[in-house]
Amino acid sequence: MSTKIDFTVYVKGKLNHQLATLLAANDVESAQRVQRFLQTDDHVHSGTFAHVEPYFKPITPKLMLAVRNLNNEIATGASAPANFHKYTLAILAVLQA
Repeated sequence: MSTKIDFTVYVKGKLNHQLATLLAANDVESAQRVQRFLQTDDHVHSGTFAHVEPYFKPITPKLMLAVRNLNNEIATGASAPANFHKYTLAILAVLQA
């Protein structure tokens, strides 16, 4: 259970860092997209996380790249997951490809 929480904290930390970077660059539109996502429900279903966990503990470069790419897609508007569960499903699709 704590690993799932750690994953959510990791993802939120990456998104918050990206938000700060976008705000510093005065990219308000992209920052608003990231901020809207950060305000969604952060629950991740345990069954879905069980498939992601082997990539998270220990963290793998493939997971870090998937998170970075999806976060960039959220910022540009190319992807708009409804919540963290959908976000995790998108990450999982990349990891299993």
